[in-house]
Amino acid sequence: MALQETDRDLQKELILGADIFEKLKKHEVRMHSFSVDE
Repeated sequence: MALQETDRDLQKELILGADIFEKLKKHEVRMHSFSVDE
């Protein structure tokens, strides 16, 4: 039971991490295109 709970928490962490990663990537791309315009 505890093992399943940990597994579910791990999945949540992975999804959250992937979401943050995507946001960072988009932000980075925006920053790069911004510096190119200068």
